[in-house]
Amino acid sequence: MNELRTNDLIVTYTDGTHDHFKFPSQADSFGMANLVEKLLSSTALTLQVGDRLLIIPTAGIRSAEVFPCPGKLPDLVIHDVERLPKT
Repeated sequence: MNELRTNDLIVTYTDGTHDHFKFPSQADSFGMANLVEKLLSSTALTLQVGDRLLIIPTAGIRSAEVFPCPGKLPDLVIHDVERLPKT
């Protein structure tokens, strides 16, 4: 049985609001690592949402989370980090 894998993307904007997107995996782990690396250096996050193209300037993004985490990651990623509670 061929199971369709999906990823979630949570984008938090500089004004504190956020959007949550779900999408089918775009590539194998190696391809996903390349995609993440390209997105990090891009001036805009571009998403096809239904029949529309959504372009979000990265200057307005505070953070973005993609999960589940791809198996292969760009070299610049620090691995096995533990997030601690805010004090």
